[in-house]
Amino acid sequence: MGRNSKYLFYIAVLLLVAIFVGFVVYDINRPEVTRKSSETSYIEGFYLKSNLDNGSFYKINASKAYLFFENETVTFDNCSFYYEDQVKIVKGNGERCLFKKDKYVTIEKGLEGFYNSIEFKGGKDSHFFYDLGKYEGLVDGGVFARDGDNSIRSEKMRFNKNDIFVEFSGKVEVVYAK
Repeated sequence: MGRNSKYLFYIAVLLLVAIFVGFVVYDINRPEVTRKSSETSYIEGFYLKSNLDNGSFYKINASKAYLFFENETVTFDNCSFYYEDQVKIVKGNGERCLFKKDKYVTIEKGLEGFYNSIEFKGGKDSHFFYDLGKYEGLVDGGVFARDGDNSIRSEKMRFNKNDIFVEFSGKVEVVYAK
């Protein structure tokens, strides 16, 4: 009986050490939330991945995230947005983003991205809006799009994951490869 209690003592000590190490590692990997006021906090080095229906998901990375509790939105500095399902892929990068969980994301300033094989780049005053419920995207304020050697410049570009086409509107200029 004395030998068994010695083993039980060692096992208990090992369990306590394992629990302590688990808490320390968890605390190191957890992002630090800095509270600016009762309505706003920010997180440095933000990453979010959310799974939606039918295997689709979206990811958001940002250097800094500002959380606004009152209206349940988040703004980001230096952000990237990525959406994927079985058929479509949407990606956008920019200096500023606005996000409402499972509702929408907007990207402004330095806008670059792609929709399947179409690369796009926004103009100086452009912004990108993607509705996560309707799966609809809009680039407004000037956009340059390229698919292979073909390119289009327009004021707006609209797409929906359920459609097989991309719509360009406003002043549209198309250049086809020879």
